[in-house]
Amino acid sequence: MQASRDLTEALYIAAVALGRTRDAEEVVRVAIAETQRAAGVEAVALHLLDPDRDRLILREYAGTTPAFREQMKSLPLSEAVLAATAIREQRVVACTVDRHPTLFLRDLYLAQGFRQVTAVPVAGRDQILGVFHLASRNDQPLTPDESALVQAIGGLVGVALENAALRERMTAQQDRLRALAGGTLRAREEEARRIAHALHDEASQLLASVHIALDNLIQQVPEHAGTLQEVHALLDRVETQLRRLSRELRPTILDDLGLAPAVEWLAQGVADRTGLAISVVAPSDRLPPEVETAVYRIVQEALTNVVRHARATKVQVDVRRGDSTIRAVVRDDGQGFDVPATLARRGDRGLGLIGMRERVEALGGKLSIESRPGKGTEISLTIPVGNTV
Repeated sequence: MQASRDLTEALYIAAVALGRTRDAEEVVRVAIAETQRAAGVEAVALHLLDPDRDRLILREYAGTTPAFREQMKSLPLSEAVLAATAIREQRVVACTVDRHPTLFLRDLYLAQGFRQVTAVPVAGRDQILGVFHLASRNDQPLTPDESALVQAIGGLVGVALENAALRERMTAQQDRLRALAGGTLRAREEEARRIAHALHDEASQLLASVHIALDNLIQQVPEHAGTLQEVHALLDRVETQLRRLSRELRPTILDDLGLAPAVEWLAQGVADRTGLAISVVAPSDRLPPEVETAVYRIVQEALTNVVRHARATKVQVDVRRGDSTIRAVVRDDGQGFDVPATLARRGDRGLGLIGMRERVEALGGKLSIESRPGKGTEISLTIPVGNTV
């Protein structure tokens, strides 16, 4: 009765470990320690099937010597007959050491003074993942209740291992998607740089040629000089707009001087065009280029949204560098909006917000959008940057 209570407690402790942590190694260690204590066995080892499912690989152990563990590190399933039976029949299998079907394992156990060996299948959701090997210097085998409870502990370990494998696959998939998103963003920035160069250099050269042609035309038909001068002025305005578009597409100030001057230039341009009062706080030290680009683009999109939708009078842009992160906040006093509804509609504004999030997540960061109708909007992001750049 006491042994059953001890094993019930061991099962409970293993279940608590599973619920408390996402670390499969901790669950395995707790399960082995509790099984060893409650079942009264001197040694417990967890062997998992390799990908080809023809060999058992030692994952964790307790209660054996280093030499014994070295011998048990990798076992061909064809030779580990007791374990193979437990896996094939999905049940607990036990025998006395002197009747162990595998000669070298029999000798190994006898050399350590073990008298009883038990193989317990470790079950996942759809298949057996491996076995627990229990070794005791006592002649008494586990009772049926003890065997059932030990097998239940094995099931908990199986769940923990499969959850860990699933998290690893999800993390790998997220890394691949992040890399793909990062490549897409870099390609987009390169295209923006190319277009900006074309607008600045090629269009400027063309406009300069038109100015020269107008000057020649003024000399030829001086009676129309006034009208032609007006065309000159219109061309000057076109050139100014093209320069602005070129800089906003890919501001050379961002590449040359860094994030703080680029954001200040951006904010000043928006303030001059719209009358918004925009304050900027940003660090003067340089950051990795991809981080500077992401923060700049998000601030740019946030200010664009303020101008188009917020009906705000004041905007604060606050960029701060931590030990291992960069944090940026854009806060306005405008009319606010319903964030979930806007994201669900996938209109221009919703897609812009989604684009912000994609930029941040491509660098392993997080974006937060807080807003309510009538309460203004705060967009904040945090991106890891390491201790040095």
